[in-house]
Amino acid sequence: MMKYDDYIVIAQRKDGSFFSDTVTSDTPKSDFKEIYRHGQPYKIIEALPVPTAALGKIAFDKLNKIETLKTRNDDSLDFHEISVWNLRAALKEAYAQGYKDALANQYQKDAKPNGTQGVTT
Repeated sequence: MMKYDDYIVIAQRKDGSFFSDTVTSDTPKSDFKEIYRHGQPYKIIEALPVPTAALGKIAFDKLNKIETLKTRNDDSLDFHEISVWNLRAALKEAYAQGYKDALANQYQKDAKPNGTQGVTT
């Protein structure tokens, strides 16, 4: 069975509140309808692919040149000793990248058909 990428999903609980989770899917994104947690189905509002290339670059640049984020089933390759300041820098960079991506995504959703931003004055 083909494995698709990891996704960050935003789902809605029965009480109307939302939660997010990360999942690895066996189905393409277009087939996402529900996520099951503790045997309960929750409606998926949005599924966003995790940018594995960007995360790999951050891991290499900030976390002592980690070559890949894939599991290699070898302790010397899968476990790394890193400093807290490098971990902090990597988390900050990942957060900033996610923030920029979210703004770009929101800008695209709010853009009007003629290309102008959906702002009222």
